[in-house]
Amino acid sequence: VGKVGIMAGYSARTLYPTYHQMNQPLSYANRYSMDVGNPQLKNKTTHNAVIGAFWNIFQLAVSYDYLHNDILSWGAEMAGQEGVVVRSYINLPKWQRLAVQLSASPKWGVWHGQLSAGYSAQWLTIDTSTGRHKMNKPQFTCSANNAFGFKHGWNANLNARYGSTSDYSNFSYIHPTAILNANVQKSWAKDRFMVRFGVYDIFRQNYTKSRSYSYGYSSYLDDHYQTRSVVLTFRYRLNTTRNKYRGTGAGNSEKQRM
Repeated sequence: VGKVGIMAGYSARTLYPTYHQMNQPLSYANRYSMDVGNPQLKNKTTHNAVIGAFWNIFQLAVSYDYLHNDILSWGAEMAGQEGVVVRSYINLPKWQRLAVQLSASPKWGVWHGQLSAGYSAQWLTIDTSTGRHKMNKPQFTCSANNAFGFKHGWNANLNARYGSTSDYSNFSYIHPTAILNANVQKSWAKDRFMVRFGVYDIFRQNYTKSRSYSYGYSSYLDDHYQTRSVVLTFRYRLNTTRNKYRGTGAGNSEKQRM
């Protein structure tokens, strides 16, 4: 439409439960919990609709997902064993998600940016032994990837990413995540030889705090990812030939189920 490009699409996909989810025998995890499969699980179906538009340096994407019989990790108290939880899997009858993302790719001098802001939300209500929980808190995200290209083979990158607290599936993420990375590199001989020095997760804010809800219990998770690091990389590229074998990927979906 004029200088504005528009695209739209729809897809439907069916995924089978894994053998682990269906056939896992009752196994001991610890004195408070046991794990077991659910042979009655149904296939999961995902309907996805997406529409996108782009103009000049801007792109807008909106997607909607409708999930039928999504497979959810679930737990309930073991009969006759107070305080012992049996964890298994159930089918969630209905789960809806919406995501909106606006991005831009500006250039100015030696700087090339990839900027984005996003919003995502779900509509989900789950019933537990402590009552009905509405898991509808949306998430706001933003990112800024900044690349600087200088003369004589010098390049630098400064990348930042942020995600707010939110609900996803039967998890409530109660701490925002943020990460800042930076690196500088020098290349020679038409990029055949390269040296890169990078510092990653500079402020050590890449960690997750969440609470999950099931029928018989709720659990709290505090994950600190070991992503803070300093990396020095040397690379030399030899002549490469294109792989002409076209038989890759056969049976991957079945192997993933196992």
